[in-house]
Amino acid sequence: MRSGTASRGATQRLHQLGPATLVALLGLALGCTSGRKILELSVDLPPDPEGEIVFRLPIVEDARHFERFPPAPSMPSLRNPDDVDDPSVTQRAIARQRSAQAKVSGDIVLPEGETVAGLVAAAIVRGVRDAGHRVVHPDDPAFAAAKPITARIDRFWAWQSVGPATFICRFEVRVHIVAPVGSFADGEEIGAEARRAVPILFPIVIFDPRWRETLEEGLASFSDEIAAALAAEATRPTPEEDPV
Repeated sequence: MRSGTASRGATQRLHQLGPATLVALLGLALGCTSGRKILELSVDLPPDPEGEIVFRLPIVEDARHFERFPPAPSMPSLRNPDDVDDPSVTQRAIARQRSAQAKVSGDIVLPEGETVAGLVAAAIVRGVRDAGHRVVHPDDPAFAAAKPITARIDRFWAWQSVGPATFICRFEVRVHIVAPVGSFADGEEIGAEARRAVPILFPIVIFDPRWRETLEEGLASFSDEIAAALAAEATRPTPEEDPV
């Protein structure tokens, strides 16, 4: 496999480095996994279409539960267990890094001023617009008559699992969405996931851009699922169209 070849090549290059360089690299790697890292994510929003159905900007609640001492890396947690009760931290937390020995390490969080709820709201807007519907702001004249959207984030987390010479970056998102449209009226759970393999190039994994790729791919899939669900509602026959 290509990842195996990359890993062997990196190991050969490491053997060619001097002791002082190896110590410096080890210190860098330890720092990269033990501290709190900032990861900026983005959602590409299409322009508002001229759709017949108009929605308000979604109101999103972050209802995730964080474990102080998680039995599995797939459960949301923070390096400092006391931070699980601090919303200023949890509302930005998106992942934990792990070492090559499979030990959980530093946190990965969104930048200051950004939240998981805001990111999910943007992904919902993208899905609604991709389905051909408008989404309006409170200052829009159409806002008062627009359909509301509320959402509850039950899961939004990325983690690493360890495979042969690789880390697997995994991401899952599940959101309960309520809107006065078809099956969404009673609430609909929309979910998506993504994963990417990262070669283990050192005894401690170094912060890698594939975290961003994995999460943004999962968010795009989440938006696609919303668009598909809304499109299915549009083609569902109304009661008067149902055959007798």
